[in-house]
Amino acid sequence: MGSEILVTVIIPVYNAAPYLKKCLASICQQTLKPIEIITINDGSTDESLSILQQFALQDQRIIIHNKANGGVSHARNRGIDQARGQYVTFVDADDWIEPSMLERLYSAIKESGTEIAKCDIFVDGKNGGNRLNYPSTVNELFDPQECLHLLFTEFNEKHFGFACCKLYSKVFLDKFGIRFEEDMNFSEDVLFITKAITKSKAICYVPQQLYHYNVLTQQSLTRGYRMNGREKYDVIYERVRETLVAENIFTFIETSFNGYVFSGLVNLTLHMQDSPYKGLHLLRAIKEEIVSFVDDYPHVLELKPIKFSLKKKLYYQLLKKNAVSTLAFFIFLSIKKTD
Repeated sequence: MGSEILVTVIIPVYNAAPYLKKCLASICQQTLKPIEIITINDGSTDESLSILQQFALQDQRIIIHNKANGGVSHARNRGIDQARGQYVTFVDADDWIEPSMLERLYSAIKESGTEIAKCDIFVDGKNGGNRLNYPSTVNELFDPQECLHLLFTEFNEKHFGFACCKLYSKVFLDKFGIRFEEDMNFSEDVLFITKAITKSKAICYVPQQLYHYNVLTQQSLTRGYRMNGREKYDVIYERVRETLVAENIFTFIETSFNGYVFSGLVNLTLHMQDSPYKGLHLLRAIKEEIVSFVDDYPHVLELKPIKFSLKKKLYYQLLKKNAVSTLAFFIFLSIKKTD
């Protein structure tokens, strides 16, 4: 029966009751029919399990796995291990997908002969969302270096760093043992994608927004000051860099990687606005964070910020001039969101 299943959709579920019905309905209504839907109920305490059971009674393609809470990476890995489809994809329980997404990605991956195909995302809740305009609807192929450059420089709707909005060959993931790092709960998608890209021949890009990312729920989950935020950034940078070095590709994309590191500094100082510090204590804390970060990652001062937003360019110039007190004041007053 496994060979008859073209795609396995893996959905980690943790207290997602308000959004789960829309998510499941969007998958059950896919134009590509030979699929299985593996749902991992990761210790939910709300009505999520009941909703899963209701949908499973209506659609026999839905499989429910119940487990104690272990995090999204553990849930996704379990889904990969249990998958019987030729290809796998991930959908978060508070997101939803266009009816043609699986068919479009499946057709793209079969026609191109690649191990991975990706589409763009539609960020729901961000000023009503943003529809992208495409000069061409023709699928494109990107080699690993191009993909990594985009991974570290393309954010928002075209962001390569989401594990979702992509279709992966199951044989490919198993052959190279590509799985999520279960001890990480921050930017685990980026490390997973980095591993996949470095082992792939190419990625087929479908120029269309087919995955809907519910940014409002993400904001509610991450709102507030992130304790030990710097340590989390250090871990992701170290592991991604180790992967790139091991695959002998780091020197080719080092500049793009350093741009990704700089974006981390922007995020860190932005989130510090929600810290318990106030007034001069906040400015001092931000200054110390910046100085410490630049000391550990001096290459962020060697970038050519051509594609940076206006705010990031100003941030970068202040950083180059060591105007950290002015920089802190600017960040505190001017930056309202992460670009």
